[in-house]
Amino acid sequence: MSNKAVKTYMSSIAKDQLILLSHSKNMLLLAQQHKFAELEVLQKQWQPLLEKMLNRYGEQLNIVRAVLLEDAQQMERVLLASQAELGQHFLQSVKANKSVRKYVEP
Repeated sequence: MSNKAVKTYMSSIAKDQLILLSHSKNMLLLAQQHKFAELEVLQKQWQPLLEKMLNRYGEQLNIVRAVLLEDAQQMERVLLASQAELGQHFLQSVKANKSVRKYVEP
């Protein structure tokens, strides 16, 4: 491989690593902002993108692996907390609905 080809290849790896990191951070940010419809769109793009990069670069992506893993774990924590919060709101709504029915029903 010529020196120019090596530089181009290394530049391509760096660019693709930034694409992965950017995509991962965007998904995490959307999860934190509770923008779940937008998050779903990015998540559908994520798996094919990640597979493509892994097939192309393999272990050379180990440099960003820890960051991607941490983002995924943070996103999981955020989504689990959001799910629990939604569950609590749902239970409160059910209780409120039952209370209203007591007064409305004869």
